[in-house]
Amino acid sequence: MRSFLDSLGKPKKNESTPGATPEELIDRYSGMNEDALMRELAGLTQKRRADGTYDPDAIKRGVEAISPMLSESQRAKLKAIIEAL
Repeated sequence: MRSFLDSLGKPKKNESTPGATPEELIDRYSGMNEDALMRELAGLTQKRRADGTYDPDAIKRGVEAISPMLSESQRAKLKAIIEAL
């Protein structure tokens, strides 16, 4: 997972989905149920680890970027998911 933002909030294209902005990714994944989203996340993580592009620091930056948009319960769930990766 790459950072959701360049500097100062400018959207960055997501390398795992060429051409997709953070807003497009939110639109794509927001309709998924939790099980489907977890399968997708696990698959992407496994792929990134296999091809050597897994970057925990980028994940941390992404979490920091989206956390202000989440409720407390969503932040707690996100934290648990990230720890499980």
